[in-house]
Amino acid sequence: MKKLASSLAVAAWLCAGWAEPCAAAPITFSFTGAVTQTTFLPSDPFAGTIAVGTAFNGSYTFESTAPDGNPFASTGSYSVLNLPNLFTVNIGAGFTFSTSDALSFNVGNGAPDQYSVFACEGGPFCFGSFAALFLEDIDGAVFGSDALPLTAPPLSAFESAQFLFQGFVAGNLVQISGQLETLVCSAGCEPVGTPVPEPATLTLVATALGALRLRRRRASSAG
Repeated sequence: MKKLASSLAVAAWLCAGWAEPCAAAPITFSFTGAVTQTTFLPSDPFAGTIAVGTAFNGSYTFESTAPDGNPFASTGSYSVLNLPNLFTVNIGAGFTFSTSDALSFNVGNGAPDQYSVFACEGGPFCFGSFAALFLEDIDGAVFGSDALPLTAPPLSAFESAQFLFQGFVAGNLVQISGQLETLVCSAGCEPVGTPVPEPATLTLVATALGALRLRRRRASSAG
């Protein structure tokens, strides 16, 4: 019993010592693409500067430990609220949509596999403008589960990789669609897994384990 208690104490101490390296950090994915379709009602607030072929670029930031809010094993639903610079997209030279109100992800593991990102203004109920990314692989060969991807999904694996913005700009209803050309991790890209302890922590661990071995040897000799 004493041996078990000592082992459990060391295990708890190790977890406490590694708690800081295990702490989650925000991850940022960046994307680029080109506009494929525009709709402006009743008029064009951009005076022709955004049209088919116009380049866009943006990024979104999320927490790697965001919980799955969907109980079904084949579909993951993840929401992030109020992170700085949560989602930003620049279209052409003069229009930027940026929101830190709400960001949600859906991951479908099946046939097809789907990955979508939805960002909106107006809080969690999305009363304002929104932007979205939607990736779909008909064959269902990209994802092995409905877990939130912590590395950028490869665009080459998807038959469809679309961007959409919809909202009001200067009193006009604006819809802008586009084709994604790149999607990469640009910050917080270190693999999330077993942390590497600092040298001082390793020394303490080795000392504790050595003490446990010595105690067991003495107990065996006494017996």
